[in-house]
Amino acid sequence: MTHPHMLVVIDHHETRVYTTEFTGTQPTALRPYDPRGELHHLHHTAGHFQGQRAPEDPQYYAGIAALVRDAGALVIFGNGKGTSSAMVHLVRYLTKHHVETADRIVGAVVVDVEALTENQLLAEARDFYAGEGTGDDGDTKERS
Repeated sequence: MTHPHMLVVIDHHETRVYTTEFTGTQPTALRPYDPRGELHHLHHTAGHFQGQRAPEDPQYYAGIAALVRDAGALVIFGNGKGTSSAMVHLVRYLTKHHVETADRIVGAVVVDVEALTENQLLAEARDFYAGEGTGDDGDTKERS
């Protein structure tokens, strides 16, 4: 079943995937594999990296890719910028491993994920899809 509009809300703790064409939609939540409750952030994986950042968990991003593969259009909301952003890692992962899905990304928007309620996130996504989330040149905007 193809979902015309999907929203991914991602940070290093969890990912929530919504279909945005309906009000009151229930998210599908995906959390990093952490059987012992020791990993409080996605980017912390087992191993010794001697002061270097631990690599991201590609299986986590593969799970997200599976959830959004039927999206007709996809907007991603996340915190932060650059290598500290789970949103940036997701976009890079999709671009490298799931090109067809990456081609359907219509925006990657920095928002304060923790400060917005679920209804506010969905309203932001609907506004984005209605054309209010992009400039005339199609660039995404930062929102907080």
